[in-house]
Amino acid sequence: MEEKDTIPKYLKENNWIKELNHKLWITKGVRFEANNRLKQKAFLSNTSLAFISSYLIIINLVPLFFNDLKISSELIGFFTTALSILLLVFTQIESSNEYKLNAHFYHSCALKISNLYNDLRIIKEIKDEKEQEKNVIEITEEYKNILNQYENHEPIDTNMFKSKKLDYYELDKWFKYSTELKFYFTVKFKYYCIIFLPPILFTIIYFLGIHNEPI
Repeated sequence: MEEKDTIPKYLKENNWIKELNHKLWITKGVRFEANNRLKQKAFLSNTSLAFISSYLIIINLVPLFFNDLKISSELIGFFTTALSILLLVFTQIESSNEYKLNAHFYHSCALKISNLYNDLRIIKEIKDEKEQEKNVIEITEEYKNILNQYENHEPIDTNMFKSKKLDYYELDKWFKYSTELKFYFTVKFKYYCIIFLPPILFTIIYFLGIHNEPI
């Protein structure tokens, strides 16, 4: 069986311009993925906080609209207090992550690198080797400076980018599906639990409570 060539395409010719071109291409793509991931987290975070706040109000309305549901006022008070504490803690944790701000930083980084990528493509057409080399060195230094200004992205961002370029990276569809599944559990799962679990639990309590003594 023939062994798979593990040397990346852009390294085979030992050409720095091609290697730099690839670095700029993948970095801008991955940073855009990081921006997309954090924008989704910011949206889901705000949505889940809104739902928790709504549930606090809804719980206090239960005795008024569901007379057949035999739940004691003490239990209502307990759930209200518990949710209030959870909302406070969750809000502090989510606010400290600054998803929107960090998404903006990644987007800004990606745009800067995208400009360098475009500049490099123009420079590749320069016939004068010395002039070309000078410009390539400048872009290399600028690339380093940009990376030093921003935090590194998460591994899931790289995998999400690669999952959209399966042919280039010679990856199969299993890689794409497994990456998307990991993305779901990394980014979305906890927020969906926060949004959908309370009404499910309330429904269960309701159908148990209408046929039983006061809880």
